[in-house]
Amino acid sequence: MLSIYNSKKIPGRLFFNVLASSACLGHTCLIRLIYSVCLVVLGLIFSSAANAQSAPNISPVTGAYSSQPNNGAQTVTIGGTITSSDQLTITVYDHGLPQAYEPVSYTVASSDTLTTIATNLTLAINNDTNLQAIHVSATSIGAIISITSTSSNITSYNSSINSGATETLTLPINVTITGDSGATFYYTTDGSTPTTSSPQYTTPFNITSTTTVKAIEELSGNTSPVTTSFIQIDASSAALSKTGMQLWLKSDNNVTLNSGNVSAWGDI
Repeated sequence: MLSIYNSKKIPGRLFFNVLASSACLGHTCLIRLIYSVCLVVLGLIFSSAANAQSAPNISPVTGAYSSQPNNGAQTVTIGGTITSSDQLTITVYDHGLPQAYEPVSYTVASSDTLTTIATNLTLAINNDTNLQAIHVSATSIGAIISITSTSSNITSYNSSINSGATETLTLPINVTITGDSGATFYYTTDGSTPTTSSPQYTTPFNITSTTTVKAIEELSGNTSPVTTSFIQIDASSAALSKTGMQLWLKSDNNVTLNSGNVSAWGDI
């Protein structure tokens, strides 16, 4: 018979004392014991690896955005109050455009409502031949415009209003969380660490200001590491493209000194 007990505990190791009766064949019993222990340890290792939960994915990833980063539907919400003669502009950026960007503007009339402003801006987008050429179109429902691009290039958007305008144009970022099939996702938008008590993600949601989104997933009782996306909404991050630009670099070579100070740089 075999009697096995743990004689000493060291992290990552177990030392066994084996007492064998005269009926036991010494080395044969020991080999069988080691084989059995290895199977148990390997089983625990593979079980632990199988239960390791992968972290979810958040889209968009950390970065600065002026609009939705992919060529999906970009919504623009018209808000504020009506002031006649205010000018509202939506600018489309795409390398397929003649100047790589195309502004579309509308001047507010005294009879306008937020809904009619959205309708008229939508018409202006759809009537723009340059935007038609790259397959950018728009629809509107109420005060919300949905712009869609099927351009072969990445299309992004920006909005602007004249100084003192009382209307607003808001371009939200749509956030999605994905991961393992069958998993439940939890998230936060205030920078705190999510737990299974945090809001449960079920559908994509919009953000309209710089936000830190954190998410976890739970599957079969296992909770994943935290995924973080710092989404900075910054109108100045819209893609700009200019042709015919020239670049000059300044260095300590070919400089003009005036009383020991550099007063001019030459071309290099």
